[in-house]
Amino acid sequence: MNFPRPSNTVHCRPKVFGVGFTKTGTSSLALALEQAGFRIHDPRAAAHFVKNWARRDFQPIIDFCETADAFEDVPFSLPFTYQALDFAYPGSKFILTTRTSADEWYESLTRFHTDLIGKGRLPTALDLQTFPFLYEGYTWDVQSLVFGVEEHSPYDIDRLKDYYNNHNRQVREYFNHQGDKLLVLNNAEASARDKLCEFLEIENKWSPEMPNIDSKAISHEIKMHLGQQHPGFVTKDYKHAQIDLENAVAVVQSYSKLLKKEKGAGGREILDLGKLSHPKPVIKQSLLTLLKISVDPTEKKVWSDAFVLLADFQPGDVETTGGTVDASGKDIVDLERRSLIEELEQAE
Repeated sequence: MNFPRPSNTVHCRPKVFGVGFTKTGTSSLALALEQAGFRIHDPRAAAHFVKNWARRDFQPIIDFCETADAFEDVPFSLPFTYQALDFAYPGSKFILTTRTSADEWYESLTRFHTDLIGKGRLPTALDLQTFPFLYEGYTWDVQSLVFGVEEHSPYDIDRLKDYYNNHNRQVREYFNHQGDKLLVLNNAEASARDKLCEFLEIENKWSPEMPNIDSKAISHEIKMHLGQQHPGFVTKDYKHAQIDLENAVAVVQSYSKLLKKEKGAGGREILDLGKLSHPKPVIKQSLLTLLKISVDPTEKKVWSDAFVLLADFQPGDVETTGGTVDASGKDIVDLERRSLIEELEQAE
């Protein structure tokens, strides 16, 4: 199989790729990498490449890698993609996140899909084909194109567990004689973050444990996002609407306390991203959810200001107060503020 090179080879730099399957702690890995200062890719944009992957059309995936420093989950975690990435970006690091067993991984996947689809049972093929995440049928495309399941058995336990085990074995075999390119990481291990930092040759300024993003928080985030893209989606099930609202309130309360503490008199202008108790996308969607239902102008102003202040949280322990500047000389904080303001205007 011939693999492509990046279209833009002038700024081609080594990357970090998470090549473990979804539900192996990929979101927690992304948060840990972001806290360490890596630019994380847009997972929703990347997931659209699943059909390119199915055709073994890697060029769009390779070119997309110019948008960030670190990547995980679909399509980067799929078979053949890691070989293409290794060819396109020599010197890159690869992280295979795993579960303790295939049974544990299967239970996590089915539990997540059951909560996400929201039917109170394991989803059917029709449920997956009509679910509107990214586009209608995306979840089914992943199950069928990646795992090769059939409509009468979309969660064939033997097929899925075999696929998981084979993928992990093939990744290990591929990198077996390539020095220190691969780290096999179980996030549940007490010293997982220590291992990650040692592998990336960076200082661990955090706890030895990896951050833990609960699957329910991820499904809540997706549902809130869908509720904005597809009005009425969340409210189709009153129980889920209440869960999402309660989750949004809890997230915003936690964020508000942090703002009050860090942005008080004498507070620094730029703050460490690692202090946020939830990922930025979760906080953004939670604030937008409350803004959508609020009728109090004062309250809406407070939440709008808090939304824009998310730009002040940047990776690493930034000591300066004048903003961070990227390689091209652009002020990263200012760019993010502008982007957040645009999001607010579009939401209104």
